Amino acid sequence: MTAVTLGLDTFGDVLADDDGETVARKIVAALRTLGATRFDLKYGLGGQPRGAVLRSIELYGTRVAPLVRELFE
Repeated sequence: MTAVTLGLDTFGDVLADDDGETVARKIVAALRTLGATRFDLKYGLGGQPRGAVLRSIELYGTRVAPLVRELFE
């Protein structure tokens, strides 16, 4: 297993049902595994209602991203 696949495996089903803290911890674990310092999240899973996508973006920006910054320090 390469570092990249190991890092990707860290995410598992992160987008499905996890709370903000779990998502943040998985992102930080993947960043550390990969030796990365940046993370890009792609939104939009075909067919999702616009309101759900916007809510996901809001939650990521207000809950997940601040935790990632805090945990990654």
